Amino acid sequence: MTDFDFKQFKRMNYFTGFFTTADDWSAEQNYHMNKLRLHNQGVHTPGIMRGWMDELKVTAVGNRILVQSGAALDGGGNEIYVGEQVEVLPPKSFGDYTKTQTLYVTIEYNAIESDPVINPTQPEYNGNTRWKEEAKISITETEPDNKTVLELARIFLRPPVSVVANPIDPASPGANEIDRRSILYAGSVCAPAISQGLEQPLKDSLIDSMTDTRKKFSDLDTRFPVPSCADTRNAAVTVEMMARSGILRSGQLTELFGCLAGIENDAGQAAKQFSKLTAPQNT
Repeated sequence: MTDFDFKQFKRMNYFTGFFTTADDWSAEQNYHMNKLRLHNQGVHTPGIMRGWMDELKVTAVGNRILVQSGAALDGGGNEIYVGEQVEVLPPKSFGDYTKTQTLYVTIEYNAIESDPVINPTQPEYNGNTRWKEEAKISITETEPDNKTVLELARIFLRPPVSVVANPIDPASPGANEIDRRSILYAGSVCAPAISQGLEQPLKDSLIDSMTDTRKKFSDLDTRFPVPSCADTRNAAVTVEMMARSGILRSGQLTELFGCLAGIENDAGQAAKQFSKLTAPQNT
């Protein structure tokens, strides 16, 4: 979070004859900027702005990593905007990584002075006429905090790395593939607790559990073709999709797991009955 360096809000009060200076105009801008940041911090959670342009999607083309257009909000209340596709480079060539590790594609807010004006006769009046707000996009070996630095994707590198690719299955990316499962979307801090998204460790654990469940019951469905085995697999797929999409809330887990446990129990009973019916009969 940003620590505001003021004790109160004061906005400009213009009147006829008021001679403004550069400090006055800076104060005017800072007033509005700090008001916006206060609103964003108090009402919104940091993350990618859902539905805005291309949602900062990360893709691989050969060994080029591209970040598409979009916008995000950081924990300091800063709005980050990317208006067109950006190419980002890793600290070194992917092929030069010799050990298994994870790289992170990240974005953070940055502002620099730009548009200089030169006064050749009075150099003391030289200066930059704009502050350019920009997105600093990087590939780093350090996991971002998702407050000042937001994750756009990660890549689990497993040498030798000949090429980084887009995932064949975005729900279950493999090594050396773009993984977007851990990104956060901007939300609301004022929503009821049940409407808050899952914490990342819980979300990861739930996804792993549902992935394992659907695989096991897919196998069971081939051995015991009873409806409840397919139902359990489909239920696990649904829960996994809800978790990955960010629409699953912590307050819903108890009822969801209760329902899933009931379906699994039905599957176990049906499989036993199927085994009895299909067992060879003694004559």
